[in-house]
Amino acid sequence: MMSSAATAAATAARRRQRVLRKERTAQLLSDGITDPAMIGEHVGVHERTIQRYLRELEGDVDRRAIVYSSIKPRVMEHLRKYPHLRISAWQLTRVLQLPESSCKTVRNALRSLERDGLVRHEIGTRKEGDYRSCMKLILWSLLEQEAAR
Repeated sequence: MMSSAATAAATAARRRQRVLRKERTAQLLSDGITDPAMIGEHVGVHERTIQRYLRELEGDVDRRAIVYSSIKPRVMEHLRKYPHLRISAWQLTRVLQLPESSCKTVRNALRSLERDGLVRHEIGTRKEGDYRSCMKLILWSLLEQEAAR
């Protein structure tokens, strides 16, 4: 298992590598190469990654805002209504009356909100008195300063 320092160093290395690839993409664009597949061959990544870099270079930086724009406000509204609530993504999907297939989308929206510094997660287990096999749960709640609002 990696230590937190090693994990942070690995994350920083991936970010640096991504920045270098994006700069190389911009350089190839300025050299007149516009085909994403050809740029991908030069940079060493897939064509779809180059298409994402191109969108980001045009100013479309935060894809999370686009993907989760309809779910994030509803999640925040519910968590602000019940500031001391600790809830799983599956339970939140049900409370928001979304189809069960949306659970992964809600979980990703919660992760996005966590990166934005609005919510936090913790690892929990089932309630006391539930004697079925122990199961890990990821429970989400408002961050303390957000709950004070």
